[in-house]
Amino acid sequence: MIYHCRDKDFLNNINEINSFIFAKTKHQEINNSERLIKLLEIYFSTLLYYRANTKGKYIVQIKNQVFEVKFGGTNEKGEAQTLDINEAKDSIIKSIFKHLIPAIQIQSFENLQRCITSILETNSIDTIDKLILLNEDETIFNGVNDNFFYNINETLALNSVNERIKTIYDFLSEKKNHTQIDNIELLYNKLDWCFKLYLKNCIYRNNLVEGLKFIENELDKFDNTNEEIILDENKIVFTILSRLISFNLLFQLKSKEQIKEFVDDYVEFLTPENSKIIYENLNFNPNNFSLGRFDIGLAEPNFDNIYEDEIITFLTFSIQIDDDFQNFETTIDSIEISFRKITSLIDDSIFYLLFNLDLQINGMPLAVFSDAVGNIHNTYAIEIKIPNFYHPDFSIENNNIVYSDFSIEEAKRGGKFYPHKDFIVELFLKMKSDIELPFDLEIKNINSNLVSNYLVAYLYQGINIHHQAYTITNFDSYFRVKNKYFERINQFEFEEPSDISDFIFNSEILNHKQFHEFCFSLLRKTVKKSIELGGLHKNLWDAELMKPISETMAQRLLFNQLRYLAEIKGIHISRETVSANGSLDFFFQYSKDGKTLRVCVELKNAHHAKADYGNNTQLIEYIKDTGYKQGIYLVLWYKGENFEEPKKYSSMGELQEKLDGNPTGIYRIKNLIIDCSLDKISPSRL
Repeated sequence: MIYHCRDKDFLNNINEINSFIFAKTKHQEINNSERLIKLLEIYFSTLLYYRANTKGKYIVQIKNQVFEVKFGGTNEKGEAQTLDINEAKDSIIKSIFKHLIPAIQIQSFENLQRCITSILETNSIDTIDKLILLNEDETIFNGVNDNFFYNINETLALNSVNERIKTIYDFLSEKKNHTQIDNIELLYNKLDWCFKLYLKNCIYRNNLVEGLKFIENELDKFDNTNEEIILDENKIVFTILSRLISFNLLFQLKSKEQIKEFVDDYVEFLTPENSKIIYENLNFNPNNFSLGRFDIGLAEPNFDNIYEDEIITFLTFSIQIDDDFQNFETTIDSIEISFRKITSLIDDSIFYLLFNLDLQINGMPLAVFSDAVGNIHNTYAIEIKIPNFYHPDFSIENNNIVYSDFSIEEAKRGGKFYPHKDFIVELFLKMKSDIELPFDLEIKNINSNLVSNYLVAYLYQGINIHHQAYTITNFDSYFRVKNKYFERINQFEFEEPSDISDFIFNSEILNHKQFHEFCFSLLRKTVKKSIELGGLHKNLWDAELMKPISETMAQRLLFNQLRYLAEIKGIHISRETVSANGSLDFFFQYSKDGKTLRVCVELKNAHHAKADYGNNTQLIEYIKDTGYKQGIYLVLWYKGENFEEPKKYSSMGELQEKLDGNPTGIYRIKNLIIDCSLDKISPSRL
């Protein structure tokens, strides 16, 4: 909340505002972002005081004294005029943000959001004044400062978006306000921009569940709106339902039937045309269309007054790597290559570009073609910096781009030719021969199919003058996306479909204890259930040798069962995390409001020699090194007619009793034994 300033501060505040106006009229450099943010707060607190104590235009009473307060300005024609503090509002706010844009950094950006949120929360500030503020505030999100929003305090970030949405609703809800702006359509667009900003924040923080909940809450909020409020119901409901469907199609968070329930409840607000679009998008099926080459680029640059030898080329792309390694950088022949494990989808350049462009096909966002969607835990972003103007696909003639004819190359290859991919393959092969690759990859797999999507960018004197995105470049790229889509659809094929969905969406995680309980329940509801009731146990056996597979192979199988459901909840699972001179099987992490919650999970076969005391020895050492106090000891039990180990325990119950009796001191260990035996009775025969 912003309150009007104190009596004794009013004149000092006026002097501060005048100093700013004088400095900008004299074209003095203004780059103190903190002072500019403070000035924004000063202006609104001073404006509130003026409105509460004015005795007429320019006149304000401070206690028993009367003062005249005027500001110099210009009208639309540029002619000089005198303004009071209220009339100078547009000019002052616009100027503050104009100087903030080049000066703002991450810390000052966070303070700016606190300031803006406080102003928007203040009921005594007119809605039209808040709208003027939001019009300028949007200029801060210019692509460069965009990422600041995802790195500030999470609660502050989400609250700031919610206050923006509330302000727009408040303005639209009063009919008299509609005459104060020229194009009311822009406000509805701004509302959708806020929806998308909230969702981008959830994607960056890997909390996809929070994103879907937000959209559902927006629908509920609209449903509870006073009927006397003047709103374009069709436009708003269509916008929210469109976001709901596209977000769910992209991440497959809920079944189509569950989403249809929302659509059915709100379709009455839509026009027949919009209703048809919504249901068509809801029924999206990747089998109903196919895509070939799909490239996106900025308008072609003008190379006038540009020295080509000063242009730097960047190639960026993402690939899935089974190995888990730290970020890696190297230089080969003056070419800089970096490998960086992504922590969110926003780190993938193709996803970032496509999601921001907001392009869709039948309701499905084209961001689905990002290789990182559904694969965050094993995706690395790779950046190749070439210290010259590398453009194998075009030439420059009279400062214009002339694209090369690759028809012969394409005829040889039986498909599209992408020369950048040949460059990447040759570079990787050289790294392989020089033992520079940070991961294990067979030479036969270093080919053009290694990279599906990539981005080429050209920088001149630090400015991006041109970039081009290439997607679906492999013959099987589109089919891989379709397969991934149907794989995620299968997550809803449970005996009790709502059980896992409700668990993921409704479980609250606020502290270490709740996170520990969540991870344990997640293992029971997914891995244990799939193995003991869903037939997954067969994959844990070597069919030829009739013996259990190795712990390492089992670990990989269980990881694939867990990772997607964990990902949509914002939980990061690492495999084979180096810890306490060993390798921890699974490391669960969850971040909320700057606090990181951790749970260590150790996997053991029941027939392992140290299985019956690994929970209070090895696991505790890992927790001391990596975790907090919580751990889960996951044991795979194979004993049955086909396997005699472990001989020292006749049943799972005996081993459970032994593990539960092991002293663990201050450490909170949950033990989970899963029956992986081949001779278990099928549930259908019980």
